Amino acid sequence: MFRRNNRRNNNNRQRRNPNRAPRNGRVRRPNTSSHFDSTVQKRTINWTTSIGVNNVSDGQCFGIGNIAIKFDSSQAYLNEWLTNQSRVYEQFKISRVRVFATPGAFMSNDIRIRSKVLARVDTDNFQPGSTASTLGYLMASSNTVSKMLPDAREVCVADYHPTVKPFLAGQATDNGRQLPNNLSWMAIRDNNGNLQFPNYEWKGAQIAVTTPGSFSPSEAPHIHLRVRLDICFRGRISTATVFHTEAITEPNDIPPPTYDVNGSFDDIRNGILTGALFPIGTEWNSINVANVGYDLNLDLTGFQYRDQTTMTVYTIELWENATQSFGANPSA
Repeated sequence: MFRRNNRRNNNNRQRRNPNRAPRNGRVRRPNTSSHFDSTVQKRTINWTTSIGVNNVSDGQCFGIGNIAIKFDSSQAYLNEWLTNQSRVYEQFKISRVRVFATPGAFMSNDIRIRSKVLARVDTDNFQPGSTASTLGYLMASSNTVSKMLPDAREVCVADYHPTVKPFLAGQATDNGRQLPNNLSWMAIRDNNGNLQFPNYEWKGAQIAVTTPGSFSPSEAPHIHLRVRLDICFRGRISTATVFHTEAITEPNDIPPPTYDVNGSFDDIRNGILTGALFPIGTEWNSINVANVGYDLNLDLTGFQYRDQTTMTVYTIELWENATQSFGANPSA
């Protein structure tokens, strides 16, 4: 019995972070404090490149390439894709990079079975140039992997969490800042709406392909690389919303009033001044008939007049300044 009650108490305990947004997509409760929109949306994009065998050293042919991700004009495909995403999100980060290799152009099956792919993850700097010294540096590194190229399928040669290197606008070197991947959220645009991601770079992997023999430059074998990027976004951009209300009160069943005479303020003024209508009552002495239709402060509700044509006395029951109209019924 004690153990059962203890289990129930554990199930009913308060959450450690009660203000965190629920993970099942429900809207946050309105009676709690507001927090940053940290709901992460993950997108995956692939881009391709290749490395050709263009060097020979002591009978060993090789080619070296570097995987550096930049969303600038040098990689127009990624630049256009992230530009489209900038209309929806405020921040982004590259959470994971995977590089897959397959045989490429001029790499026959005979060449494939004696070729190797060397890959080394380095998020700081690359050894420059496709030279024998760079190949030796790559082969001597403890984190370099060596893989054969399989037939009819890809092989993963690099899998890492990149580190962003932010550049100042117009400068060719980074400013030295480095943050762990889980903290490297970067702004897509600045406060003026200018795109910021062309100033960021993610260095990640140095890859080489080696094979014995010699090849003419026009028929040098290549390996095909597919780079898969897992990119996270947060901070949804919302546009201004025009707020308006609409009355939903049901109409009553009382019919609107009707009038035997409907007209404009001009009809009253002109009728009194021309004698077609005769004012009745002392109320008319307090106004200037010539101002009817011009002075919107006048209210002739309850005033009486006689139609000289029919000799019928009417009482004005509706005086609407907004539409400059009136309604009158015969006096009782």
